[in-house]
Amino acid sequence: MIACLFPGQGSQVVGMAQELADQFPAARAAIEEAEGVLPGLQELMWHGPDSSLRFTANAQPALLAAGVAIYRILADQGLAFGAAAGHSLGEVTALVCAGTLDYPTGLRLVRRRAEHMQAAVPVGYGGMAAVLKATPRQVTAACAAAGNVVPASYNAPEQMVISGAKDAVERASQALQAQGAQVVPLRVSAPFHSPLMAQASVAFRADLAPIPFAPSRFPVVSTVTAQVLESSQLRDTLAQALTAPVRWVEAVETLVRLGVTACVEAGPGTVLTGLMRRIVPSVPCYAVGTGSGLSHFLEAVCGPR
Repeated sequence: MIACLFPGQGSQVVGMAQELADQFPAARAAIEEAEGVLPGLQELMWHGPDSSLRFTANAQPALLAAGVAIYRILADQGLAFGAAAGHSLGEVTALVCAGTLDYPTGLRLVRRRAEHMQAAVPVGYGGMAAVLKATPRQVTAACAAAGNVVPASYNAPEQMVISGAKDAVERASQALQAQGAQVVPLRVSAPFHSPLMAQASVAFRADLAPIPFAPSRFPVVSTVTAQVLESSQLRDTLAQALTAPVRWVEAVETLVRLGVTACVEAGPGTVLTGLMRRIVPSVPCYAVGTGSGLSHFLEAVCGPR
């Protein structure tokens, strides 16, 4: 049973999905469809500049388009997925690939999602930092003591992200470093997955209200609840995702309980592949965002082709 994993913001890179679009008509069609919905997106994906691609309103739809392009290649190769999950923005990509949300609507939604997130707080007010070599208890305690900063993502054992007001992030970071943790400030434009995104969550909920959702082709595990998404929960969960922490470790554990025995990371980079090795090293994960990565996966799972 194979699960498809979709990365979130931060995995974008100039040239994403271009090699695959050159090789596979299904991928090219997916990118061209995205370009038709959001003109200029393909140029940003393939030629940058990186400073523009990193902008939240561009990075999020670009990652969605790349994820759909890769998923369509795999589907064309006869791969059937038993489940999916997405890290933050990747959850929307998972829902599009599961058929729950149509692709053009998904592209427009994530552009609006990103715009809401960017507008929620003044530029420079918020911050985020990755924390390594600290337990969730240590991180939670440091955030509580610093005030106005919270755990934003549980990425792997002893690997978390904190988010909030910039000065509070700095206070929590200093406290954690004093306990032996490694802290790396993240280059982000807003304090994602924190209560400071409340305004964005309300606005995104309004965007979601008229959107029709179809039955899912396979289970999608939410990183808000760490459970399989039910159709009745979709709007609430997608809105809550902007302020709630990403429970990636628990979501992966749920995939394993569902019977998943291998995963693919359908996006640029290897972030989720690396996290999988730390969470459940017994479950292989293949990064398929390049031609060589895709070939390696297909040979490993399906045999020589």
